[in-house]
Amino acid sequence: MSAQLFSPFDRVLPGKPIPEFSLRSTTNQRIRSADLIGHRLVIVFTGKPGDRRSRVLLSRVRSAIPAIEQEGGLILAVAPVAADTGFIAEPGTSVPFPLLRDVASLAHRQFGAVDWSGEPASALFVTDPCQRVIFRALTGLDEPLPTAADILTFLRMDQLTCPTCGALIVPRREAW
Repeated sequence: MSAQLFSPFDRVLPGKPIPEFSLRSTTNQRIRSADLIGHRLVIVFTGKPGDRRSRVLLSRVRSAIPAIEQEGGLILAVAPVAADTGFIAEPGTSVPFPLLRDVASLAHRQFGAVDWSGEPASALFVTDPCQRVIFRALTGLDEPLPTAADILTFLRMDQLTCPTCGALIVPRREAW
């Protein structure tokens, strides 16, 4: 029997479901992946506090909040446990969406949002309503961060039906 190489980056691939998670927000609310079925998710993983790519990614997502919400997207940020909403986004400014605390960076590892040394790294996942990954960008693999327009494009990719649950998703005429 040969040893199989393991890569944390192969855990969550496009077309596959996201891992189950249960994390507390900075407001002490428990948020579970099972409670989010039926929503298109935009999940932003941040790296260590002060990480420049995290700030860039959060800034891009923040600039597109109205359009993401219009497309039915629900934004979540997942940060290492010591993270503070103002410090992650910009000093003195909080992020206007739930920030989930990732104790010991376990969710980061489940999703592959780590660098080669296993430390938390910035990443972005976009899912369909059945929580299958439509798009992922892992900075730990030096994949480029998506623009706000890219995120919106990925949210619009599944607007007809969900192949898993068959839910009809009616596209907005102006999206065409």
